[in-house]
Amino acid sequence: ETIKLGTFFGYTLVGDKWYDGDKPASGVLLALADSTLTSITTDIETIKLGSFFGYTYNETEKVWYNGDKVATGALAAIADSTINSVEQDIKGTKLGMIFGYTKVGEVWYETYEEGSSTNKAATGLLAAIADSTLNSVEEDVKHIEFGHVFGYTYNENEGVWYDGDKVASGALGALAGCTLDNAEETIHKMAVGTLMGYKKVGDVWYKTYVGENDPANVKVDSFIAAVADSPLENIEESIRSTQLGIVLGYEYDEATDTWSHNGTRVTGIAAVIAGTNVSEVGQVLDNMTMAQLFGYEKVDGVWYEVYSNDGDSSNDVKLSGIINILGPETKVKNFDSRLEEMFDNDGTDDATIGDFMNAGLVDLSESELLLNMLNGGSDTWKEKSVSGFINWIVSLASMSQRP
Repeated sequence: ETIKLGTFFGYTLVGDKWYDGDKPASGVLLALADSTLTSITTDIETIKLGSFFGYTYNETEKVWYNGDKVATGALAAIADSTINSVEQDIKGTKLGMIFGYTKVGEVWYETYEEGSSTNKAATGLLAAIADSTLNSVEEDVKHIEFGHVFGYTYNENEGVWYDGDKVASGALGALAGCTLDNAEETIHKMAVGTLMGYKKVGDVWYKTYVGENDPANVKVDSFIAAVADSPLENIEESIRSTQLGIVLGYEYDEATDTWSHNGTRVTGIAAVIAGTNVSEVGQVLDNMTMAQLFGYEKVDGVWYEVYSNDGDSSNDVKLSGIINILGPETKVKNFDSRLEEMFDNDGTDDATIGDFMNAGLVDLSESELLLNMLNGGSDTWKEKSVSGFINWIVSLASMSQRP
């Protein structure tokens, strides 16, 4: 039990050093060579992990070596720890060491060799948290600027973030100075155009801006331009106060007071409501007449579905159908009540069978002469309501069947 384990490993003890053949012993077994079967359980708890990793400790430099080079990386970071202390020690070890970085002055390097021209400084999120420990990283990461996460570099002299050799731009460039603990507030107060990565020059927002009057410049569309200056927290209100035509991508011509889309004039209901703010569209629609809703036109007291206005009436189409009976100037909000009035048979505002004939919904042309004769030679039967006309026909049929 008192025999040292080095003997079992085939090592030779010369003075206070163990040899493996004619070479100094190294590695994990060397760390245990002075222990005995009785002491190994206790000794293993006090042996530094660097010995288990096969490192050699330089007493003069107070540094662990891996072969002929200074040990680096995650294992080197815990080389001074023991099995008993490693859990606690690793929590206090800087993450840069765990990532295998080398710190020179205030800079962490992914690769570093003194005097080398190819040393590579660490960048990005890992570099940003390299000075943190496992104990502090959860709190520290809240204060890390997003620019580091995006892999940008901050120029202290210019106060600007760089993406490679170019100034960071776009949405990520706008967010580069934010941190997790202030991002929500910052983003809410950020202009929508900035958040979308657009560039504002003067009063104009651009998707692409090359230079003044450059033909390659591309402006944002009208809707985005209308809300681009709005902070994100006010975007709903901004949209509600934007004209519907702008939201739909129409272009407005002040000289003619008209809206167009891709060069074609907007007509009908779209033209009527294009100048209305989004928040007021519902109210405007309610107060719109049926004629406005369907784009009908009134000329000299006559309603037209199609009116050419070019002197050639061959293509004009007069209004017919149910809208003609309802009344083209009936408001949308009154549509249901007007429809009810037409058929309630109370003698007021009832739709007549003549109205249906004029609207082209009922064709009694072949029976008109006969109906006039049955009505005493008059066509006043056309003034009867629909239900009144049906009751009249039924009564005529009943009379013809009497003996």
